[in-house]
Amino acid sequence: MISLFKDMEAPPTYQELRACARALHAKCHDTPVARSYDLLRCARRLGVPINGRTLLFDGEGDMNALMDFYYHEFRVDGKTLVQQMDAAALGLSSLETSLLRAVQQARTSLYFIKEAQPDRQQVVLQDVLEQGRPDVALTDISLSQSAAGSGAEILLFVRVVSVAGINMSSGLFFVFPAYREEGLLDAFWKRTKKTAPADLPEERFRFFYEKNRQIGEPQAYADALPAASA
Repeated sequence: MISLFKDMEAPPTYQELRACARALHAKCHDTPVARSYDLLRCARRLGVPINGRTLLFDGEGDMNALMDFYYHEFRVDGKTLVQQMDAAALGLSSLETSLLRAVQQARTSLYFIKEAQPDRQQVVLQDVLEQGRPDVALTDISLSQSAAGSGAEILLFVRVVSVAGINMSSGLFFVFPAYREEGLLDAFWKRTKKTAPADLPEERFRFFYEKNRQIGEPQAYADALPAASA
């Protein structure tokens, strides 16, 4: 990992990575290839309500979900927008290049929040979709504080981006009470049992987006990483 940051005096902080994500978002959005990723077609694919050419959002969470889906799951010619991005062609810095690689490898899953550590600005996540995976210490200032203060058992659908020894979200959170776990998992496996492996990431996102609209908990996005990194 050191070689990826050889032009930096020290590894980046969480705040620096968030700022880098905003810059990367703008660069990806301004590329010619991004013009072939039609947002309305993407919204229809996700299931966002549309009236004519107007997207009907229930709130900030819907907008955030659409942009995350747009960058990470919606495919044109078999590739997502972030998969189309080339670091050299974009003229990315070392940090931006590392972040792009991390974003291209990031995956979503449903996690149980095992522990909140507000002093470390982290929550410890246990994967409940792929239970053999190791726990993830996710850095998020607002989430760590709210999870510690609520005292509730929570499930979190999130895309984890791992770069420079830091795990952070792409900016997307779907929150469910933990008692929903059995029902969510049962419905998810029934829906995806015939889904091809290549199509599973998109179908997983669509499933949990729909469930979030139906039974998800409201949330704030004050500390969410921009969906560009995501």
